[in-house]
Amino acid sequence: MISQVTIQNFKRFKASTVFVLKPEGVTFLAGGNNSGKSTLLQALAVWEFACSVIEINKSKAALFAHSSGQGVGVSTEEFLPIVLPDLKHLWSDLKVSNSAGGGYTLRIRCDWQTATGPPTDRHLELGFALANDRLFLKRTTSNLAAGDPIPRMAYLPPFAGITSREERMSPAARKRRMGRGLAGAVLRNLLYDFWDQNGKTREQARGLNGRIPKSELANIRKNDAWEQLL
Repeated sequence: MISQVTIQNFKRFKASTVFVLKPEGVTFLAGGNNSGKSTLLQALAVWEFACSVIEINKSKAALFAHSSGQGVGVSTEEFLPIVLPDLKHLWSDLKVSNSAGGGYTLRIRCDWQTATGPPTDRHLELGFALANDRLFLKRTTSNLAAGDPIPRMAYLPPFAGITSREERMSPAARKRRMGRGLAGAVLRNLLYDFWDQNGKTREQARGLNGRIPKSELANIRKNDAWEQLL
């Protein structure tokens, strides 16, 4: 489990900022609006995404200590962990370049202890650079060796934005709402999608007599997303 997260030049945190977590328990984030609670969670999501991209494109060895080579580039469309109007919004004050770090000015580092064998401190820092509308990802600091496990995370966007009514939204409009931290605003849209698809599936399954065969109905109730929610 991750015990510490360090971020620099990421969104509102320009200076290097350390967050200490509780790997053996529950870490509770508290603070006012725009204090950085969601930013920390988003930093973990971006770190996880970058690990996966580097491992897929260059193998896990590219994350080890003393590995060398150029960074891996991804386009705006390929950047999936959080929704942004522009990749520049990852950086503090939208300033993506200076002379430090060879252009990899945004840094996210995670520290943890190995769970197998004697506890051993491990860390992996990833750097990010933006050039020609492509985001480049690279290991900047690491003490990983072959066989060391890397923590994996799942990021769920905040469910703010739920109101008494929501209009029907296009996929692009939903992404904009989620990028603003208003994932809850698209909840009914998602439920409607499930309900609408369930109706189409049932209609296709109806026989000539207008009834769904028992075997087909049982299959729908077992596998259909709306039926599972019910």
